[in-house]
Amino acid sequence: MATDPALARVHCLYSNIKLMGDKSLDRKQLETRRAEILEQLDRLEEDLRIELDRDPEEQAIQVEQNEVSITMEQSLRRELATIEEELAAIAD
Repeated sequence: MATDPALARVHCLYSNIKLMGDKSLDRKQLETRRAEILEQLDRLEEDLRIELDRDPEEQAIQVEQNEVSITMEQSLRRELATIEEELAAIAD
């Protein structure tokens, strides 16, 4: 089973921070990454709203790019959910 690179990055980040034992740094890094993800999601949403070109070859490229954008969005949303869970755990 393949591991989602985005989720692996969050877990790695969280594990490294846990080893350091600094919860304020932990929260700050997770919040920073959350903000980065939200910015990336905004850009992806803009990309997905672009109208298709009239040229069929260009349309094919745009469709492929949209598929990549959708996959990236799904990955970012999973990472964001993991970060939200981690932040909620810290708050407890």
